[in-house]
Amino acid sequence: MNRKRMLMFALSLGVSAVFLVLAFRGLRPEDAWDAIRQAQFGWLVVGFAISFAVRLVVTRRWKYLIDGVQPVPFTRLYELVNIGYMGNNIYPFRAGEVLRCVLLQRSHKVPIAQSGVSILVERAFDGIVMVTFVLVGLIALNLESDVLRNGAAVTGVWFLAAVLMFFFLALRPSLFRRVAGWVAKRLPDRIGARILQLTDDIINGAVGLSRPRDLFGAVGTSYLTWMIEALAYTAVAVAFNVVPVNYMLMLIVVGAVNLGQIIPSSPGGVGVFEYFASTVLIAFGVPQADAVAYALLAHVIIWLPPTLHGFIILSRQGLSLSTVAHARDLQEA
Repeated sequence: MNRKRMLMFALSLGVSAVFLVLAFRGLRPEDAWDAIRQAQFGWLVVGFAISFAVRLVVTRRWKYLIDGVQPVPFTRLYELVNIGYMGNNIYPFRAGEVLRCVLLQRSHKVPIAQSGVSILVERAFDGIVMVTFVLVGLIALNLESDVLRNGAAVTGVWFLAAVLMFFFLALRPSLFRRVAGWVAKRLPDRIGARILQLTDDIINGAVGLSRPRDLFGAVGTSYLTWMIEALAYTAVAVAFNVVPVNYMLMLIVVGAVNLGQIIPSSPGGVGVFEYFASTVLIAFGVPQADAVAYALLAHVIIWLPPTLHGFIILSRQGLSLSTVAHARDLQEA
């Protein structure tokens, strides 16, 4: 890790620490611990199980997006999705995303730039889903939260712009190529050639959006993914008698937590998750101790299954955690 990355990593840890302080501000930690001890752990197991189903749907979405580039078996994509989740959860700089692109290139010769575009499309779709959850949930429950409403509106504009850009690339590739060609002619030959190659890779990576079946499949599975994940959040809510078992509220929590993780923070979103999840619940009238306790346990339920599963898959393939740590070096190899 070079000096710049070390500085960015240290900054992300500082951000996480700030949000943890905000989440626990005015709260005695033992109060949150008492609330955790009173949780019905059987329902936490249910949430744990549900979280495994989420990655099956995530894999199906990726298959919709990647098959336009090159068909890849579902089982292979499922392995890479889990490895990617694990890498993102324990290493900084989205190392898991980079690693799944690198490993896909090595096993099925899919260019990294093209698989990388498919992941960027995933993130854009996820953002639209999160904005939908927050805005629809706030309206349905008549919750007043200027922070959530304004945050969702602002980020929604950016995610919508990203989605429209990918649509443009998929539906009007010739225009994009002409623009890239015009730019390339005004640069040194070597740089111009790289720009043209990157342009082709980006266009090919977005090809799934030009086929109606893959497009609607990717959009549908994006919503289904997070609706299932909201069921895991709901199971954790059932474990706490004082947390309202309200699916619409859980959709807001899911949306707020994931939009909040746009903020650079430590791997796994420690601190950011707890702050935004508890903030939503407190706005709904849940006591702070119970809200923070819920956020802590929900984070474990969401974080632990893919991390363990991804590590097991990585080990079975003869790889180690150092592979994740050096994902960007592998990309350049």
